[in-house]
Amino acid sequence: MDGSLSIAAHHQGGQYTPDHHLRRGHRTAYGSATIIVTSATASYTRWLAHLHRNLKFFGRGDQLTVCAEDEPTADFARSRGLRVLQQSASSNALDGRRSVGETYMTQAWYRLVHGKQFCVWGLLARSADGATILLLDGDITLFRDPLPVLPPVNLAFMDDRWRRTTDFYNSGFFMVRASAATRAFGKLYVDALRANSSKSRNDQSVLNELIGRGRATLPIIPSYLDGEAFQNGARFYVDRDR
Repeated sequence: MDGSLSIAAHHQGGQYTPDHHLRRGHRTAYGSATIIVTSATASYTRWLAHLHRNLKFFGRGDQLTVCAEDEPTADFARSRGLRVLQQSASSNALDGRRSVGETYMTQAWYRLVHGKQFCVWGLLARSADGATILLLDGDITLFRDPLPVLPPVNLAFMDDRWRRTTDFYNSGFFMVRASAATRAFGKLYVDALRANSSKSRNDQSVLNELIGRGRATLPIIPSYLDGEAFQNGARFYVDRDR
């Protein structure tokens, strides 16, 4: 692969209250630096540790902020010196004693993936214009520093069109810069997620339906990240065999 960055093994992996230090002054703390955000539960802290270690290889470990879905995850993140953006106020949060994570496409899993989006877009809504957020799911592996490869646009998602004939955006890897248009997009997306909270719809399905149905009226049309540089799991493994 001749892309400047490759991303491998990207699979599927309530209301929230920000930590007090972020609620008081995250604009000052973060400034214009890119905020790299991931989410985790107590059953997946090993993936959080992996991603943090991965980012440290490129000198980006201190830019990672964690959307913690439960108190044990928040404690784990703080023990590694990471910022904790939020903790779940839901009684459905894991208690830290479980060793098996949420099963794909169950109600518990839907709550978690929706919560990830509430976290990121909530942060965007409170951020100053120009602030940049990069969301990375925990099951992503970086081979090079992603930040120099980000495009000069305000909203771009990983390209999940591999072998598809229509647009399809990956909701677990995207960059967004704070602006009036991206905040408005985020509000539409969060509202759509809440409307689908009881309908067994994952965040990616809701995202692509929102974009597909509302393309003519959306405040901003998302771009794609470079498909050669930022590869989803299927494309990465198929391209490796060529």
